[in-house]
Amino acid sequence: MKAGTVGTKRLMKEHKDILDNPNPNFVAEPDPDNIFNWHYCIYNLKNCPYEGGYYHGMLKFPKEYPLKPPSVLMITPSGRFECNARICLTISDWHPEQWNPVWKVESIIMGLLSFMLSEEHSVASIHESEAVRKKFAKESLDWNLKKNATGQFEKIFENHLVRLGIKEGKIEEPPKKLAPTKSKEEEKKGKEEEKKGAEPELPKLGKRASSKKEAEAPKEAPMVANPKKREVKEEEKK
Repeated sequence: MKAGTVGTKRLMKEHKDILDNPNPNFVAEPDPDNIFNWHYCIYNLKNCPYEGGYYHGMLKFPKEYPLKPPSVLMITPSGRFECNARICLTISDWHPEQWNPVWKVESIIMGLLSFMLSEEHSVASIHESEAVRKKFAKESLDWNLKKNATGQFEKIFENHLVRLGIKEGKIEEPPKKLAPTKSKEEEKKGKEEEKKGAEPELPKLGKRASSKKEAEAPKEAPMVANPKKREVKEEEKK
């Protein structure tokens, strides 16, 4: 099987997994014309300078994926990364020697988010003040809608606008997998088999011993009237 074919199947499966199990901090969509180019949007961050921000970026996978890592870029100004520059991460193409093929799209984006929330330094990382980062966060949505170089923010994430909180509406959760339904004949047959194989009802058990000492203690004999004493009492009455 060719490398490109393996990568395509893997990315298609990952897209399905992400749709079936939404992450509360990002959405991601492959380019409809090239599955090796993915768009992501990090959002819903709390208690940090990026709160309220929408950070659009890209993952560019090589044809050899998952054997080789992608390049990671952030398009939206954040005060943490240079725009449209390849970010140096252990999960990016800057460090192919550290890449692990089991890492997926979700692993990569969450790794990027973790680095974003830290103050570590690498190629394409910057360290603007907290005030500047908050300003970028506040302006990020408007920037994405009007100044984003792709010019297609809404189109790229059109199926996620409600989840992102950009558009009003009801969030459509993925359908739950239902167990296969049985026919009436199968149900009838199953009930008959249950009746045949049903175990008899067990007798009610007495109080269980609460300790080893109690369990080993000799059991008291049942109280039975002494026949001799009864005879003596009857003679006295006479």
